[in-house]
Amino acid sequence: MSMFAIMKQTGSEQLKFCVEKNSNFKAIIAINSTALGPALGDITFVPDASSYKESASCACFLSQKLTNVYAFLGLHYGGAKIIAQGMPEKGYEEVYFRSLARHVNKLNGRFIIKSSSYVNKSMLDYIKVETQNLLGQSVIINDEKILPVIKKIAMISTLREVSTKIFGNREITGLKIGFFGKPADYAKISWLLSDLPDIKVFSDPSVLSVEENNFDIVLIYATSTNAAGFMDLFKANFKAAVGVCEEEIDMEVYEDVMNAKNIFYVPGYLVENLEVYYFKRDHISQITGGEKPDFGPFEIFVREKLACLFDESIKKKEKITQTLNDFAAKRIEMLQLLK
Repeated sequence: MSMFAIMKQTGSEQLKFCVEKNSNFKAIIAINSTALGPALGDITFVPDASSYKESASCACFLSQKLTNVYAFLGLHYGGAKIIAQGMPEKGYEEVYFRSLARHVNKLNGRFIIKSSSYVNKSMLDYIKVETQNLLGQSVIINDEKILPVIKKIAMISTLREVSTKIFGNREITGLKIGFFGKPADYAKISWLLSDLPDIKVFSDPSVLSVEENNFDIVLIYATSTNAAGFMDLFKANFKAAVGVCEEEIDMEVYEDVMNAKNIFYVPGYLVENLEVYYFKRDHISQITGGEKPDFGPFEIFVREKLACLFDESIKKKEKITQTLNDFAAKRIEMLQLLK
């Protein structure tokens, strides 16, 4: 599929390719919509050797999802995304992030950078030198010392929320949890789940025994490297699925299958892009060894709105993505009449 076809399919307004030869800066900026206001998106880093076509496609689909999320939440933002290929070379960090900020600045206020778990305080300081088009977050995102602790609490809290909604509030240590992905993928996130009993890691459900192939929750690692065999997921038997990373593939078809099978799904892009949604204010007391985080109003608003979305989706047995899309389409169509 060509870049123009992907842009048309996702309704993207603009796709910008950026290069800075002296700092190894290569990035793709996708703006999905500015119908509701400036496009708001964060930065994701992928390996330098990644296909630029896959990165561009990923940026378009993720920015489309964020447009729908922000529209549903009633925010005056559209969706956007930056996919940066490769990290800055040592000693060139300032040039790298100032180059990124200059490219954003050339969009004349149509793009606002949202800090995320990928962006620490030193990166933000470089970005702020070149542009004011930045939505800052609280220390919850920018403090590297406590971020791993927060992510771990958030992941466990996510599983507890799923248990409450689907499994009658059973202890998560008593749930049978699997991980769909490669052992190398699991190694990247195993520290998030170190408090849980053994988790069965598999990439081919057909090799599982009848006893093994009966999960309560399957954790999904939806990256581009796993895309080819992703449909094999449905050879496994499971009642709920949780994304453990921001999806790098289009999940629309897989969400349709899960919806048809009455499988409850928590998308990874909600957990990752909206700053570990299931970390709530009452979890702050669990943090030790660092400054206590303070939620900003944007984060609190997003959490409260998303809580309503998840609850309503369960009551009505509706697919979360479809709920988002319907609300978003109606609001964007209404506001377009004002232009």
